[in-house]
Amino acid sequence: MERWRSSVRRLRIRGAAEEDARHATTLLEDAWRTASLPAADQGKLIVIRRVALGRVSPRVSPASLALHIERVTREAMAGAVTFDLPE
Repeated sequence: MERWRSSVRRLRIRGAAEEDARHATTLLEDAWRTASLPAADQGKLIVIRRVALGRVSPRVSPASLALHIERVTREAMAGAVTFDLPE
């Protein structure tokens, strides 16, 4: 089965130093690749306009952050509207 693809149009990261922001970017990229979104894995198109992750510790593991991404996106999808093409 083909792994789902994603794209992030805009990412805002703030850190105490530029090095912190670069580290957070790498951490988020890794976590986003490993996060599991069941609807996406089923081939469904999912559009999420905003994902607010809150403060992310620079010491968090990519796996822990992936779980947080899964939880936040599940919450966003709970209020989602479905769209089916007419047959």
